[in-house]
Amino acid sequence: MNAKAFFAAVQEHPDLAWIGVNANPPEVFIRQNSTDGPLDRAVTIPSLLTAKWADLEAVLTGKKEGRVMLHMTRIVGYYSYTQGWNKSKLAELRDRHKGDYLVPVPEAVAHV
Repeated sequence: MNAKAFFAAVQEHPDLAWIGVNANPPEVFIRQNSTDGPLDRAVTIPSLLTAKWADLEAVLTGKKEGRVMLHMTRIVGYYSYTQGWNKSKLAELRDRHKGDYLVPVPEAVAHV
């Protein structure tokens, strides 16, 4: 599917609206107006150019689960892509998600 056909299909869809574009990574942001409130989703430009409209529509409307290709997280006040992180940084992120990332205090130090 080409970009022009994609934007035309989104414009004609009763539940979807185009809300923006990101240059790096190249992606398009689409809003789905649902009964639960608006849901924003991103479609990468390579996915947009290679996928069929039926598949894109199913993901954008929540009928089908999309594949997350880039993971992003907020660390110390800014957002960062997690690709390329070393094993230690990824382990720290997993611990943060569990809520178990405190450094234990040894008993000898705790009694001083």
